[in-house]
Amino acid sequence: MPALVNSFFEERVYRLFQLATTLEEAFGAAGIDYRVVGGLAVYLYVEEVDPDARRLTRHVDIVVRRDDLKRIAAAVQPFGLEYRHVAGVDMLVAAKAPSVKRAVRLVFTGEKVRPDYEQPVPPLTESRRLRGVPPNAPTPPSGARSGLANRLIN
Repeated sequence: MPALVNSFFEERVYRLFQLATTLEEAFGAAGIDYRVVGGLAVYLYVEEVDPDARRLTRHVDIVVRRDDLKRIAAAVQPFGLEYRHVAGVDMLVAAKAPSVKRAVRLVFTGEKVRPDYEQPVPPLTESRRLRGVPPNAPTPPSGARSGLANRLIN
């Protein structure tokens, strides 16, 4: 019996992981600490716990320190990303084809994501580590997925 594959879904997952891999390479090369939060963090966690319950996100959310913003902007340029502040949101977008929907959204430690939130984003602390690469997750080039998997916030 042939296996059914949702190639549209798999392509979107692969593009999302490519973006996250690029981010890991840029931040790793510059020595900038960050944590993956939001939809991608949930996706990675659910993939580990119950793969049938996973849901896809369109962008990547990360927690960084505002003090690192200039370093972040410089670090991502050689990787084809650029910093933008659009409608009150700090983000990294593809320089050649910017898209808010496929951006890396920056969330800052010590600041509220929205004014009505009760608590600010906590400081960067020890990250949660996943138990290896899920068997059906796309594998980014050069094994960079393992670096991403170590960047989940507790």
